[in-house]
Amino acid sequence: MINEDEEKQEKESEEKPENSIKDIDNGIPGEETQSPLEEAKMINEKKESLLEREEKLLERKEKLEAERMVGGRSEAGISPKVKKEISDLEYAEKAMSGIIDEE
Repeated sequence: MINEDEEKQEKESEEKPENSIKDIDNGIPGEETQSPLEEAKMINEKKESLLEREEKLLERKEKLEAERMVGGRSEAGISPKVKKEISDLEYAEKAMSGIIDEE
C-alpha cells in the first residue's frame, strides 16, 4: 500500500509542473498572479496616464503664467506717489491742530 500511495504522488507531481506562474501566489489566496510582461504593461500604462496628467497641468501652469505677465500687473509705467513738501510753519500748525498726514 505504501508503494501505491508513493506512485500516486509521483504521478501527480509529474503531471503538475513545478513553479508555474499560475500556481505561485503572493500570499493572497484566490488571486492569480500576472506574468512579468503583463505587470510591466500595467506599470507602463499607469506611467503614461500620469505623464499625460502632468503635461496637462504644465500647460495650465504655463497659460496662467502668461496671463499673469500680460495682465498689466507689472510696476512698469506707474509713477510713485509724490509727497507734497510743506514748510516747518505749516507742519507746526497741523501738528498743533492734530491733523498730521503720514503720507
